[in-house]
Amino acid sequence: MQPIIIGLCGGIGSGKTTIARLFKQLGCGIIEADKITHWLMSQKPIKKRVCRVFGQTIINKKGYIDRDILAQKVFNNRGYLQKLNTLIHPYIRKAIKGQLNRYTVLDKTTVLDASLLLESPLVKICTFIVFVDVSRKNRLARIQKTRKWSVSELVRRESFQTKLKSKKQKADFIINNNFSLKQTYAQIKKIYRRIKHA
Repeated sequence: MQPIIIGLCGGIGSGKTTIARLFKQLGCGIIEADKITHWLMSQKPIKKRVCRVFGQTIINKKGYIDRDILAQKVFNNRGYLQKLNTLIHPYIRKAIKGQLNRYTVLDKTTVLDASLLLESPLVKICTFIVFVDVSRKNRLARIQKTRKWSVSELVRRESFQTKLKSKKQKADFIINNNFSLKQTYAQIKKIYRRIKHA
């Protein structure tokens, strides 16, 4: 029997990480691509390669890559973003597949939380796509609180991603995450039951 892999997608600030952790409460394994990326960026061989392309100015006082400085570079230049993706995405995919293999052995349904899922070859391994739907007003309020971004920064970052309308159209299931955690969890449980009996 093929393992079930649920791919999460949605706009920036839609709460995909929270959704993944609610799936975890139902017994799913979760893979957070952002955590994997953080870890990879701290590894010396990858750090050296990234610095070779973007320079030593991206290194902070503690000797780590400053993700904010790097983001300023890549989200102002599509060529830079492409270079970064070409450099680190193979490592990210390898790490994700390693985690998937471990969950498959345990016969766990796996939730993959990756911000650029639909732009990545990883979308091909997903059994189902779940779109996390949140109003722009609520997403902006969340990112202003958690990331201190302006409206223009949100617009700039999202201009590098697949349009939300397109993401929503490609989804097998849609979660409305505009309301309480309790209401969101109720939706997740219904979707999970449908997936398990598909």
